[in-house]
Amino acid sequence: MDYIRYPVSLPVEQGFCYCDFCRKQFSLDYPVDPLSIDPESDPEIWKQWNRYREEQINAFVRSVHELLKSRFPEIRLSADVFPMVKESRETKMQNWGYWLKKGFLQEIFTMSYTPDVRTVKEEAIYLKNILPEGIPGYVGLGPYQGFRPEILLDEIQAARQANTGGVCLFEFGSLTSEQKTALKQGPFRLKAKVPDWK
Repeated sequence: MDYIRYPVSLPVEQGFCYCDFCRKQFSLDYPVDPLSIDPESDPEIWKQWNRYREEQINAFVRSVHELLKSRFPEIRLSADVFPMVKESRETKMQNWGYWLKKGFLQEIFTMSYTPDVRTVKEEAIYLKNILPEGIPGYVGLGPYQGFRPEILLDEIQAARQANTGGVCLFEFGSLTSEQKTALKQGPFRLKAKVPDWK
């Protein structure tokens, strides 16, 4: 699952979802129209509104998990997520820590799309530490941003040192010829072993 999140929460003027249905549903439990909530003056009700929106995404992930489990158990469910759970929840209503804890996912991909190697390293270590036993996690890197090949190689090394499940690159079509050469001569010079999911 990609884009399994709200696009943005703040600033309020750009936030999602303020459709008639969500506003009405929220108002059944809290006597306030979400459009009138000010995060500064109403922090508690703002927190509840965020939890309501988070639960909409949680419910969808849960439903997809249950559907696959009952009808297509051989299909593995994964999600692309923002790298840190706290930030992901606060800005995207994406509580992937909960999804992992509940067993909704069989693998996960973080979106560590930055040319900052230190940040990728921190996010890779965080991912490794939060993963439940038996769930592979992959560090998503962003060479589409056009950074130098040596940065991409350093980021791959950082993910490997954190002992995550591996890396994925977003996306192949945007790799420069220099990046491809560096990958072919460096970390991907050996033939990949295909995982046995059975």
